[in-house]
Amino acid sequence: MAWLLIDLGADVNAIDKDGNRPLHLVYSQLATMTDEKELEHFGQFADMLVQSGAHVDVLNNKGESCVELSKSTNFPLDVVAHTSLKCLTARTILDNNISYKGEVPTDVEDWIKFHMKPAT
Repeated sequence: MAWLLIDLGADVNAIDKDGNRPLHLVYSQLATMTDEKELEHFGQFADMLVQSGAHVDVLNNKGESCVELSKSTNFPLDVVAHTSLKCLTARTILDNNISYKGEVPTDVEDWIKFHMKPAT
């Protein structure tokens, strides 16, 4: 079912009121699950989201990335394998408070803002 929704254009980086993306929610569930079958299913779902373009490095309102959430599961994300150079650059700019507004093209500004902790 999830593949169908993604094929029909579902946004794998959609954001809820708490700043969570679908991958945040999957990893939050994985951290508390004990049933092997459910763990396997949610692990496959996490993999599907990543393969479909879900960003592993964006933050929710608590400042948590999916990579951080994944560390407490049996399905840890490899930040290097799943993060583009563009994402790493955005994260470096934000983490080091580097001034970028008006210094980079508008589409790059938008990309950097996408990686910011959502406004609460």
